[in-house]
Amino acid sequence: MLHDANYKFLYHFTRALQEQQPDVSGVFKTVLTLTGEALRIQHGCLLTFVDHTRIDRIYLLGADHKVALDEPVWDTLVKRGPVGYAYHSDRPIVIRNIVTDPRRATLPPVSFLPATGSVICLPLSKGNHKFGVLLLAHPEVDYFNRQRVELLEEMHSVASSALAAALELQAARTGDTRYHALFDGGVVPIILTDVHGVIQDVNQKACDFLGYPRSALVRVLLSDIYTAGAGAPALTAETLLPEGTQETSIRTTLHDVDGKSIPSLVRVRRVRLDGRMVIEWVFQDVTAQTELEQLRKDLSAMVYHDLRAPLTNIVGSIYKLNTVLQNHENPIVPRLLHIGLRSTRQLQRMVDSLLDIQRLEEGKALLNRQPVEVRVLLADAVQLVQPIATEAGQQILFEAGKDVPTVALDSDMIMRVIINLMENAVKYTPTAGSIRVTAHRDGDGLLFKVSDSGPGIPKEMLGRVFDKFSRVRHQGAPKGVGLGLAFCRLAVEAHGGKIWVESEPGHGSDFMFRLPIVEPAPPEAKVATPPEEARPEPEKPRSAADTHPVHPRLASA
Repeated sequence: MLHDANYKFLYHFTRALQEQQPDVSGVFKTVLTLTGEALRIQHGCLLTFVDHTRIDRIYLLGADHKVALDEPVWDTLVKRGPVGYAYHSDRPIVIRNIVTDPRRATLPPVSFLPATGSVICLPLSKGNHKFGVLLLAHPEVDYFNRQRVELLEEMHSVASSALAAALELQAARTGDTRYHALFDGGVVPIILTDVHGVIQDVNQKACDFLGYPRSALVRVLLSDIYTAGAGAPALTAETLLPEGTQETSIRTTLHDVDGKSIPSLVRVRRVRLDGRMVIEWVFQDVTAQTELEQLRKDLSAMVYHDLRAPLTNIVGSIYKLNTVLQNHENPIVPRLLHIGLRSTRQLQRMVDSLLDIQRLEEGKALLNRQPVEVRVLLADAVQLVQPIATEAGQQILFEAGKDVPTVALDSDMIMRVIINLMENAVKYTPTAGSIRVTAHRDGDGLLFKVSDSGPGIPKEMLGRVFDKFSRVRHQGAPKGVGLGLAFCRLAVEAHGGKIWVESEPGHGSDFMFRLPIVEPAPPEAKVATPPEEARPEPEKPRSAADTHPVHPRLASA
């Protein structure tokens, strides 16, 4: 139990640390000085560590000079002496007589340790984090009795918290200083906002990027220099960084001082700076990449369109030859023409799929919805794929439920979806295997299913089979570029539906897609075209200011 004098001193000790400026050196020296005064000790030191074994700082009792960390005495104290014992065991170590105790390593004469007497070492920690050791020594043997140890333990608890807080604050200040240096000298545009999107600071690269002086950007909403396209998310922390999300990235468009659009990749993350949470926005001009992507798309579309004409001519020519030579004396001729006709039609579907994939990815899906009888659609698709299945020794079974109505859909697009799924099933189904194609009503939608008896799909691939250029990898798998299933996904989604696969290795695969039922529209009555003079004038194009309104403060910058 502490005596009244010790309680008074403990109060004085705690008050002194609370009034101490949050400076690491000051707090460490205060702890050492007051501890020495309380126990009338003149020998002691305080050590902090990094990586558990490497000494970071050393403070000597009553000494203002800097201590050399590479002196052999420190290595000995940590590796074979009482400091190491206390730190690694995480409990106080008392040496009653440093001459006879085996934990007293052989040391050269040093000023902070007496030649004889007793030593106490107390580990410094906060929670589960150990960061240092306090070593005190006295020339008298058995100096650290129960009363002094109790006082030291009370002081140790207060000192550990004060020292840990000082170290954390210094680390935070060091991190903030480094961040500011990197921020100001950054080679990419960086904008800092609060959580509501109000700009707090910008670096010089951001000013050059947007063409505004810093004074025109600070305290302005980030949304004032950002234009969200259709369906694009708002440029706010609430939208992009919901609770639990630390960082993300998006493609968007910014506008400089002249109103010029800048396609940009924006990386967003939360940063704690100067004790508060801010949002860091790092911008990258991707104009060149965007132009290259558009050029690639235009070139691809041109190539695909140019392929269509010669393919149509080839199909027509082979079809005419097949008609003329179907009774040829050599039976191989009609068979070869039939193979050529089927292959060119398959190539036509691939070219159409490439064009449709590009169009669907760009959001330009123009569905030609017409009334379609699903039974007829399935029968036509099976008839086109049946020759391939017959050659592979496979059987195709198809069934349409009696409850399947006539619906409005793009028959050409959905026909190609079913054909792609069946051709995919043919590729993976072994000889003498079977493929089953069904359609039935499922609530307010239609459920289509293509089942095969192939090797199945590994679980890790189930979520990627509908990605462009994705292929199932296993021994003996057929070759391909992985566009058919990507087209299926985009075509089904364009109809407002959903496509998925269920499979287990060794038990085949079920490819399913569900389309909402859209009733065919009644025939529309013809509307007379108004005379030329009665037609309304076309709307005048809006100015850039109307399209991309600019914050008044930015407009005047």
